Amino acid sequence: MASITEDTRTHTLGDLLMISGTFTDGGTSIDYSPFLSEVMACGAHIENTLQNTTVKINMGGNLAVGGQNVVVDTTSALLALSVGQQIYTPLGGLVGTIVIIEDANNFQITAATTGMSNNDDIHVMGSYHPSVTLVSADCNASLDTTNQLILIEATHMSVTNTAGDGASLIDGRWWALGKR
Repeated sequence: MASITEDTRTHTLGDLLMISGTFTDGGTSIDYSPFLSEVMACGAHIENTLQNTTVKINMGGNLAVGGQNVVVDTTSALLALSVGQQIYTPLGGLVGTIVIIEDANNFQITAATTGMSNNDDIHVMGSYHPSVTLVSADCNASLDTTNQLILIEATHMSVTNTAGDGASLIDGRWWALGKR
């Protein structure tokens, strides 16, 4: 079940007030009416959430620390990854940054700082923005000024609960700047 943690912190900026807090499980909505009469800007971001790209290491062995050439299978690296993206192990260890994607099964990274095992899924941190997709992860904050709500949507197909109902488990932080 999505929830908003009401640990609202206020910050005064002249005649403006900034409120901020956290959300869990994809977030839902935040009633800003106790703090602000009008919101000028708001935002949210995903925090410490690993996203599975479904690209698997396929090296017949392991990707060693210091290694730069990565061979993969299952999902095309051309479709699921982007140059400049940092890749992670399934447990959250930073591996390296993608330097070049040669083809669907081969890419190069900066020298690996953490090794990976054959058949490990490659993960990315935060929002997952593959080159081509129909389903991605994102974190959006929008305003419902009629009901004085900040609406947060943070979802991804690979970060769902074990009940299998598709409910998000993504956590993050939100903020709003407005008039008192």
